[in-house]
Amino acid sequence: MMNSTMTHSNGLGKVFLFFAFICLFGVFILMLSQLENMAVVSASTLTDEQLLALYPEPISPITVQRTGRVSQHGITKHPEAAAIEEACNKSIFQVWRDKYERKYYYLCKTAEGKWGLIPVIISAGEEIWKTAFYPGTGVWTDVVRYLTNTATRYKGPIK
Repeated sequence: MMNSTMTHSNGLGKVFLFFAFICLFGVFILMLSQLENMAVVSASTLTDEQLLALYPEPISPITVQRTGRVSQHGITKHPEAAAIEEACNKSIFQVWRDKYERKYYYLCKTAEGKWGLIPVIISAGEEIWKTAFYPGTGVWTDVVRYLTNTATRYKGPIK
């Protein structure tokens, strides 16, 4: 005859299974959170060709039309700010959203052919344009390399 403790689950076994499930779930969540960090590290180590394959340079502006003014600090500190402001008031090619803050980045192409960006904060429904600048030398790959550290491409409403 079989022992009854061997044929039925006891309460301790159920507790152990529950604990094991919780531990595995925690490990899974931890791994997911690390994937984003790994993507940031790998994006910064990509060659220009690999980066362009992931983030091709835009050839036409998006339909978002914005008009704003860069902060006085931006104009004083960055000589390129006025040209970037003018370019963004004409057309915005992409919008990126910060991963950690409620901030957007408007990407614009200046008359000289350089890519600049303007960080934008939305406060009480109003856009506040911050400092405009060229990440790196203003070439597309420098801009994308800069943005992939803190932001992702964004196609939703600006709010």
